[in-house]
Amino acid sequence: MNSANSGTGSPRQMSDKWILSDNRFLNTLNGDQNLVDDILDTGYSRILAKVSADGSVSYQYVSKTGYLSQGGGPLGVWKP
Repeated sequence: MNSANSGTGSPRQMSDKWILSDNRFLNTLNGDQNLVDDILDTGYSRILAKVSADGSVSYQYVSKTGYLSQGGGPLGVWKP
């Protein structure tokens, strides 16, 4: 595996590989495998929230590879 972090061997954060590794998704959903399966079947978006010094928040889609600008779903600004 070509890891994003050579110290841990983990894939790039927020990439599909990272979300699905080490039971991260399952643990986040309190072990509810049915819910995991439902989400994987219907799809999901990865959204990065950034809080500025003035307290304002901006949101951006993250691609399936964990980058803000590489294919794999909607990219750009996300509006809540």
